[in-house]
Amino acid sequence: MHVLAASQSSAGSSALGIVILIIAIVAYWAPTAVAVVRHVPNAGSVIVINALLGWTFVGWIVALAMAVRSKYPQQIAVVPYAPAQPQFPQQQQARENGR
Repeated sequence: MHVLAASQSSAGSSALGIVILIIAIVAYWAPTAVAVVRHVPNAGSVIVINALLGWTFVGWIVALAMAVRSKYPQQIAVVPYAPAQPQFPQQQQARENGR
């Protein structure tokens, strides 16, 4: 009976170890998941920083900050143009005649 009790304790700690490992992996890659889901413009940078520097706490925080930063609003180029001036027949004739 003593061997059986030790066997159950070992199985419980193995399962707990696997659960902790899965949670650690998910937490490690959280900045990458956030960047991909939010479609941030610098998702590639977040992935690289997370993969290479995520093991340091500072690198993980930097990757997370890049993933949750505000997106730049879509910029629309406004091209100013001169409003069309109405052409009256007398003005048109004056221009044609050179006056």
